[in-house]
Amino acid sequence: MSFLSVASKTSKYLLIPLTLYVSIPLIFKWSGKYGQKLIYLTQFKNVSDIKNPKSNGVKGVAKNIYIKDRNGNNIGIYYIQAHSEENLIENNEKNFIKETQIIKSKRPFILYFHGAKGCRASGSRIKLYNTLSQEIDCNVLALDYSGFGDSEGEANIDNIVDSANALIDFAEFELKCNFITWGHSLGGGVLLEALTQNNFQYDYHLGAVLESTFTSLKDSLYHHPYTSIYNWNTKIMDNFIIGPLNKQGLVMNNIVNISKLSVPILILHAVDDDKIPVQLGQKLYEEAITKGKNVDMVIYEKNQRLGHSEVCQASSFKKDVQRYINNCMKGCKQEISFE
Repeated sequence: MSFLSVASKTSKYLLIPLTLYVSIPLIFKWSGKYGQKLIYLTQFKNVSDIKNPKSNGVKGVAKNIYIKDRNGNNIGIYYIQAHSEENLIENNEKNFIKETQIIKSKRPFILYFHGAKGCRASGSRIKLYNTLSQEIDCNVLALDYSGFGDSEGEANIDNIVDSANALIDFAEFELKCNFITWGHSLGGGVLLEALTQNNFQYDYHLGAVLESTFTSLKDSLYHHPYTSIYNWNTKIMDNFIIGPLNKQGLVMNNIVNISKLSVPILILHAVDDDKIPVQLGQKLYEEAITKGKNVDMVIYEKNQRLGHSEVCQASSFKKDVQRYINNCMKGCKQEISFE
């Protein structure tokens, strides 16, 4: 094989990664729509029958339901009953909250906002639902934002926050149930954005859990492994990736938004999180402390091998969350109202 032939093949192999390296920042720069897609990764579903919670590993009594956002989009939700109330008879209309498929409950509801990639039926999320409903005895409402799973609409920041608001409003105004919001990673930013839009004015909102969440989108992108080939150059990061996303409204300044929360806050993070460093969770905690918030943080050690998405597998997870929920319920002034 001649030198020229080897050189030609080598140049072809080098050209592909070089083209990708140059094109990705340009996608963010010139196409906000596709830039956001690279953040949300909605194409990764890995689920064949999303409408069947049981087939995807959900334990207990579970339903797939839909609510509408303000744009009329159907938003898919898994509803899982608290374990202690599974014996309530479903065919008795008196057991349902009026005009809903939700059983009346004395147990709190967890409104779960997932992060990027996948849908409400993804494996690590199912593990969390099962722990919350079957072992901690909470009701769970876990949604897919517009463009995720089978929820209608395009996945952009406005629609995603609208989806979150639709679920919060559903719990507050239709169910009138005591609820705790729970956001994982990007989902923590989504729930804080949604609560900020409504000035945190809710009667039944008992608390907010931020799991593996970041201080701001900018900080998360500077630390994320997917952008490690760019983060050495602030001009590329700020001008070609972060700046265009900010112009699209994708900012997620969690360190500012958390200071506006008036409910008890629980921050959960693993030391070996390889997507969102634990230091970002600690900064959120420190900011909340500085602002005089009722906040607690639990850091799970590296030897538990929890990473970014398995915090619910921690040895003390159930005890930590149950203690927090009990604290939230003590401050509950609202009686559950069924009409």
